[in-house]
Amino acid sequence: MKKLSILRLMCFVREKFSNGVLKLVSIESRNQIADVLTKSLLISQHDFLCNSKLKFITRYQHEALIKNINVYIYNDSVYATSICNGYKRYNMSNIAKLEFPALEVTGKNYMPWTIDVEMHLESMRIRDAINFINDCSLQDKARAHVFLRKHIDQMLRIEYLNVSDPSTLWTLLKERFDHQREIMLPNTRSEWMSLRFQDFKKVNEYNSALFRICSQLKFCGEEVSDEEMLEKTYSTFHASNITLMQQYRLQMFTRYSKLNACLVVAEQNNDL
Repeated sequence: MKKLSILRLMCFVREKFSNGVLKLVSIESRNQIADVLTKSLLISQHDFLCNSKLKFITRYQHEALIKNINVYIYNDSVYATSICNGYKRYNMSNIAKLEFPALEVTGKNYMPWTIDVEMHLESMRIRDAINFINDCSLQDKARAHVFLRKHIDQMLRIEYLNVSDPSTLWTLLKERFDHQREIMLPNTRSEWMSLRFQDFKKVNEYNSALFRICSQLKFCGEEVSDEEMLEKTYSTFHASNITLMQQYRLQMFTRYSKLNACLVVAEQNNDL
């Protein structure tokens, strides 16, 4: 059927060409419009095709046409209005991107959120602004407050709309969601008790589960030492790898990272 359709189309085009309805015109390479989408072009050739043939305005030309830009804040998001070609344009794309996921209204991601907030505020050198007692400048407090509000759910922003101090906002969020430590602790302890090295096919999969549980325990106030991580791994080796486990014990590792490196090498050599 496809061949028949193509033959019919060829006959139709040939007939129109013979009757003079269609005319073949030679087009120079520099005028090939399809090159914009199919080839890597020089800027000059790209602009020539876009401007002369397609009547497009390039990004660089658009930037050059902008005569005035006004920035404003709405719902803690930064927007811009610009005057372009005499017309007022509204760019409603949020140019204040999130560095990490915002705190959900349910507090489901409260643990990683608090870690991310503290790390970013530390990198911005305004970590003390969320402490109840601090000597930060008004400017640093404002920066911390904007950062916090930008990284919480819209419903939380509305609820705490009248809170203007970052330390107060941090305290309120902590009082609201910190109970998750009490909920998380029993479940995480249970996961730790049931964690076994022999239940994982890959060393990296075991490490992922191990470090996740250790992070959750640390968040709940119970830090797992390297000695405990080593013993957990030794005691849950598969029965077929007892000899290898004993060899690792004899090396008397003090850091789990050392044991992990040996396990990865053993896995690559098919010793596990």
